[in-house]
Amino acid sequence: MVSPPPRNPGVPTALITEDFVKTHILILVTCREEELVDFISVPAGIPEIALNMVASEAEVLRAARELSPGLVIIDQQIFGVGNGLELVRNLLAVDARINTTMITTMSDNEWHERSEGLGMLPPLPDPPTAADAKALLERVGWCNSSPLSATT
Repeated sequence: MVSPPPRNPGVPTALITEDFVKTHILILVTCREEELVDFISVPAGIPEIALNMVASEAEVLRAARELSPGLVIIDQQIFGVGNGLELVRNLLAVDARINTTMITTMSDNEWHERSEGLGMLPPLPDPPTAADAKALLERVGWCNSSPLSATT
């Protein structure tokens, strides 16, 4: 089993490592690294993705300002649905170009009703799998340069 990347509370992950520039910045807002290890292992295994894990609204908003992420995934278990969607509104105020999604247990209908107007990507099931991570990264176009089959 792959270990999750270390938590970096409020400290941006280095975007340049060993002469390699990371081209995609993903922020995962969760406290459940161990439970989500299969999901996390997919983006963590792609060299072009800088995976930043944070656990609070202040941390994610700071990281959004400093890093200009292309994708933020919010774990509903941290904030609850209403507060998670409020966090999305706050992220959009920082940068409206940020793609967002949520790990949630909501039904498709409930998700549509509650997230309408926020421009969010489809939700991820709780708990999400490696296959869910692959599908999400394909959706945002981040898996074209690395073979994902090698990450699972």
